[in-house]
Amino acid sequence: AGDEAVVLNGVKKHLEEGLPARTFVIKADAPSQAQPSEGAGQSSSSDGAEHQLRFLSDLQLLTLKPVIYAANVDESTFLSIDMNDIGEATQSHKHVQALRDKAAREGAKLILVSAKLESDLMELAKSSGADGGGDGAVAG
Repeated sequence: AGDEAVVLNGVKKHLEEGLPARTFVIKADAPSQAQPSEGAGQSSSSDGAEHQLRFLSDLQLLTLKPVIYAANVDESTFLSIDMNDIGEATQSHKHVQALRDKAAREGAKLILVSAKLESDLMELAKSSGADGGGDGAVAG
């Protein structure tokens, strides 16, 4: 019960600081001093830390769930991106850069999409007679 109180107090403080629960890390050697860090659920392999980790997971906090941010970018940006270096590609786009930074702080993922390009591909598929299987997918 003491370990659970430590986890609850630590997570409460973490959330009050505006940080998502998924960035809260339980330290096995000093459970009362859990610190934010990327990769929620990380802990040393002690039994106490494992118990605390299970307890935290059982809380089913919304901010403990994985998050993916999606940024809609123009067609030329989307087509020019090196997906192996998404960071460099987003530096010239301040809004995408801000979202990328937010995702990194929260331990979340960022994907880039081009809704216009997707729409154009759907129209192309319709005009060429491809039905896409009836689920909105472009036939390939």
